[in-house]
Amino acid sequence: MIFIRNCFPLLLLSILLVLAGCQKTASTQSVHWSATKEEALLHYKEQLPRVDETYLELMLTTGDSVVLVKQNQSFYAMGEIYRNQGEYTFERTSAWVDIGNTTGAMWAFTTKAGTGYKLKIAKSQEDTSSFYNEAVGVYLTVSDGDREYNDINVTNLISAASVL
Repeated sequence: MIFIRNCFPLLLLSILLVLAGCQKTASTQSVHWSATKEEALLHYKEQLPRVDETYLELMLTTGDSVVLVKQNQSFYAMGEIYRNQGEYTFERTSAWVDIGNTTGAMWAFTTKAGTGYKLKIAKSQEDTSSFYNEAVGVYLTVSDGDREYNDINVTNLISAASVL
């Protein structure tokens, strides 16, 4: 009986610790929804330290819309503006790629809807269907399916581009 009375506080403390560990914790990076695309992008920019970034929305012939983000002189990443029930949020969806010491870069990305594409950015026109955008300072090609960097005859899915 003495043993149970002496161990009871320790047993109670152990149970409380286990229960506290099982509680659901709030996410530190909750999604912020905005009424417009512009407000969603502005909210994203406000969360960053002061950096020089350019956002170029690429409208694709497939109906998808993605965003190329240029940071400083030679860093690029992909992002996407998501729409859900009339509200918008922006999220960068790829790692940064530095093309400072190269002629360009190409990487695969997937939209929130699950559609896969490949983006090629180059300092000179390497693909026959690429186009130059002055705001980001590179030639751009978005393609679907599998392709190699040296493939130049690919169909560019970009139908329009606008700076956000």
